[in-house]
Amino acid sequence: MHSVRRALAAWGMAEMFVAAGCLVAISCLNAAGVLMRYGFNSSIVWSEEISLLLLNVMVFLGAAVMYKARAYVVLEYFFRKFSAPLQHWLTLATWALACTFAAITAFYGASLYPLQINTTSFILELPRFYATIPLIIGCASIACVSAFYLWLELRHQEAIAILPGIELT
Repeated sequence: MHSVRRALAAWGMAEMFVAAGCLVAISCLNAAGVLMRYGFNSSIVWSEEISLLLLNVMVFLGAAVMYKARAYVVLEYFFRKFSAPLQHWLTLATWALACTFAAITAFYGASLYPLQINTTSFILELPRFYATIPLIIGCASIACVSAFYLWLELRHQEAIAILPGIELT
């Protein structure tokens, strides 16, 4: 159990650093684009395509990181009003539904490969499927974490955050 938690935490840290790197790259690309446009009356033609791809990576990996940190909206006040057995069953249902939804979304994203691999972007002619890869990785990560939390709940163990150092303030 501890090795699974450590592996998921290491994967989550990697996702977090990639997402943060994407944010920095997007900021630099956009700043360079503004400088080129207004300072030199020129443009970086490919910067928008790269920025959109980096935005996809940042959003979907960032969502997976926040899921691991359990930094999402939870209606704890109302949830704690229920009896302990009902809380247990609701928690099981929540993890099972989250795992199922994320797995189906990842599978569906992967099934788009034959349709998107031959369609390319306008400027860099990158396959459109490249924009779907972050969705697949993020949803697969969320499905794995949900399955882990479901397994913990089935064993009546508390599902503490895999990345506890990340908190919303």
